[in-house]
Amino acid sequence: MPVTTKDRFDRRVVPTLDSIEFDKDAEKAKIDYDDPEELLNLRRMRHTVLDEENLGKILNDETECLDLEAKYWIGADFIEKIGKMAPNLKELSLRRMSHLINPTFADIFLVLKEMEAVDLCDCTGL
Repeated sequence: MPVTTKDRFDRRVVPTLDSIEFDKDAEKAKIDYDDPEELLNLRRMRHTVLDEENLGKILNDETECLDLEAKYWIGADFIEKIGKMAPNLKELSLRRMSHLINPTFADIFLVLKEMEAVDLCDCTGL
């Protein structure tokens, strides 16, 4: 039988399942547990993490500059809508967005009338 000794510097507290209050968390986060798991995960995500949902909340008529360099996780369908979400953009960087293709690129600029600078370096799909 192996002998285990307690490390006197180990002060970790490991919560048990009994210590989690699910009802209080659900009220606080307004989680409906009937929603799909993917939606639940998005709602649990911290709001400081930049994802498409949080980016959509941030973009508005006052947004003038947007740098999405190498944000590979942003889908082409979201990029198409940037012009509608932030119609007063003056500067846009889509550098190293390899999945950007010509139709997506065209859809961005249908609404953007104030655009002054666009960075499309290393967009291999164009």
